[in-house]
Amino acid sequence: MFAMRCAVRSSTTRADRPCDRHQTRAIGRRRGSRAARTGRHAGRLPFASAWRIAALALSASLALPAHGWGRTGHAAIAYIADAQLSPEVRRRVMQLLATDRSGLADPKDLGDEANWADRYRDAGRRGDAYRITQPWHFVNLDRYRPDLRAACLGRVETDAAASESGESAHACIVDALIALRGELADTSAPAHRRLRALQFVVHLIGDIHQPMHTISNRDRGGNETIVVMRHGRADTLHHLWDTALVERLGDVLDTGHDARDRPANAHDWQADARAIADALLIRLERGGAAPFEAPLPDAACIARTAFDPEAWAWASFGIARTLAYRPLRASRHGARYRLGKRDELRAVEAVAQQLTCAGLRLARVLEDAFGTDDPAS
Repeated sequence: MFAMRCAVRSSTTRADRPCDRHQTRAIGRRRGSRAARTGRHAGRLPFASAWRIAALALSASLALPAHGWGRTGHAAIAYIADAQLSPEVRRRVMQLLATDRSGLADPKDLGDEANWADRYRDAGRRGDAYRITQPWHFVNLDRYRPDLRAACLGRVETDAAASESGESAHACIVDALIALRGELADTSAPAHRRLRALQFVVHLIGDIHQPMHTISNRDRGGNETIVVMRHGRADTLHHLWDTALVERLGDVLDTGHDARDRPANAHDWQADARAIADALLIRLERGGAAPFEAPLPDAACIARTAFDPEAWAWASFGIARTLAYRPLRASRHGARYRLGKRDELRAVEAVAQQLTCAGLRLARVLEDAFGTDDPAS
């Protein structure tokens, strides 16, 4: 049975250690190596097999041309999961990632690999990689009349052996996760297939917990809705949820990192992600909602780690409808909307919840998939 492991692991060591109240600030002030801060992962992935999906998926893919949590959020989820893994499962996960020769992510860093799927999708200049895998990153549940079957294009059958290339075919993130998780758990599958499944699963579990990846309001996933936060910053609703609120969470948790104070080329996003992950794990262990004023909107999700992407999608959709769209108020800035202080804090609470739950659920999936591997492998 999967059980949460206490030890919050620092950004500089693989060893587990007990949590303490000073850890968050200490980790937050560390700086990674220069290599960790430089832009890398240029080039194109040689993995270019023609993955087949229904033709209708192409039109659906135009609805949400955006990233999930942004690289910091995805990495934080991966670091939360990594802290929960048993040593043997962690070894097997990293052993498989070590075979990644794509050049799109650091195979020694689970947090960086959590961003591989976005880079793979975008590396081909909207070629096959984009056309085929982009619909896997979201599900468009209509804000007013949500229908999961319709959003997943009639729930196209998912079969890892359905196409000539032997790759999974599906039309939305729910079906993608079901198919890819099955392939990841198949210990008889070729290593390169399990590697690709692992890279997608690590990323897509993050995406399905990003509320804006589960709702359709006919605004391209929030990319056409402009929101003005209380301090005057204007942003798209999608970017607000995938990046700005994650940055705000770092401030609220007092990690010692403030990405907004550094130029983009100096943004040590991996250190930010580790600091956020460590702070959320400390908060989780203490069993409270501090530093927030109210309990988490859905704190029970932390106890529900069993694999259930449909339930995860519906929960994210509920957050998007009630905390992303409903609080928006017409402003004096033309087509822009305002987000008040209290609503902003509630949104940050939801981000904290979703990052934490995604990390715990990812850990459960990895434990289930790799815990049954041949011990001699």
